[in-house]
Amino acid sequence: MRRFVLAGSAVLFLAAGASAAPTPGDPPVERPAVDQKTEFDAVKAEYDKANKDFTAAYRAAKTDEERQAAAATRPNPDEYAPRFAEIASKDAKSDVAAKCHAWIAVNARDAEMQAAGLDELMTNHLASPVIGGVCQSVLYSSAKNRDAFLEAVLAKSSDHEAQGRACYALAFGHARRGEQRAAEPLFERVVKDFGDLKYGNASLADKAKTDLFELRNLSVGKPAPEIVGADVDGKPMKLSDFRGKVVVLDFFGFW
Repeated sequence: MRRFVLAGSAVLFLAAGASAAPTPGDPPVERPAVDQKTEFDAVKAEYDKANKDFTAAYRAAKTDEERQAAAATRPNPDEYAPRFAEIASKDAKSDVAAKCHAWIAVNARDAEMQAAGLDELMTNHLASPVIGGVCQSVLYSSAKNRDAFLEAVLAKSSDHEAQGRACYALAFGHARRGEQRAAEPLFERVVKDFGDLKYGNASLADKAKTDLFELRNLSVGKPAPEIVGADVDGKPMKLSDFRGKVVVLDFFGFW
């Protein structure tokens, strides 16, 4: 009898414990929806306002002390990057997550933060409309996976603009590092395949042609191009007249 009671007790205990689980026909448990867009918009608005306030204060400053005080209010994007990453983690493949990682890749100062953003974009968002803007903005990025990201966009994206921006950014990076053999065919591809894209007030083809000329004619170690003008006495002169002599060229201007 005791064994029966104990066994019955165990059964009753288990049944009581299981009663909390949903049974067929029960209404689904409602969970609050993750509104990523609202969170993203709020954090971005906070950063944009802080940046706008800093800019206004700096422009209004009249003294060095006032400029230093204004500079201290400039928002640090690296403090906002983890907040965007947290928002993105709530739905890693959403459009909002793509915007979060794009913001990090473009705005963060820390190279590792930039790299993390680019990794996420490569993994989940190569088809996102934000990719083209990221490719254009990472020209000077020091993220270790910058080239890998651009190569992935160029090879796998179906978006013409994203591919063109990636191709130019790759070429630009190779040119900056003095890698002429790698840069030239990429610049040539920009001219041939992506020349219709805009670059400021000009076309991407025009920009690539200018870069190609500089790469082929104005790089370190290349002969200086001919310069024709007048000397300090007004007499005609050419740079080639001084071939074999030490010449110092001084370029200056107002920008």
